[in-house]
Amino acid sequence: MNKYDSIATWLLTYPNIGEWLYFNVSNVEVDNVSLNSVSGERTLVKFNDGSAECELTFAVSMFKSYDTGTSDINLNALHECENLADWCEEQNAIRNLPTFTGSTVNEIKILDSVPDVAVDNEQGIAKYMIQGKINFLKNRR
Repeated sequence: MNKYDSIATWLLTYPNIGEWLYFNVSNVEVDNVSLNSVSGERTLVKFNDGSAECELTFAVSMFKSYDTGTSDINLNALHECENLADWCEEQNAIRNLPTFTGSTVNEIKILDSVPDVAVDNEQGIAKYMIQGKINFLKNRR
């Protein structure tokens, strides 16, 4: 299982994510969620024993209906994205983290205090995106 498989499996334990998680595909339909690679694995520090401290940045996009009126639709969609970010941080606090083969995951951080939002006016759908970063120790080979 590669790192993105592990992140996807972990994210699917979030109660409101649904049963399917797209990867690097943004299927623009209400309630779809996708996991997206942002950058490759980055080495922060190499140690003499061959191990290395690394990080991997990822994004999660949630597609929700939006409203140009005064309803709570937009606010509820924003809250759902914030709930996912809070859940990720709670999982970090209790050490329920993705498992990377040959590595020890140290922590996960959510990088955005507010999600990025993009609107598709034709379809009436908004994309809410947050980014996270996983810090891990890659064991020596």
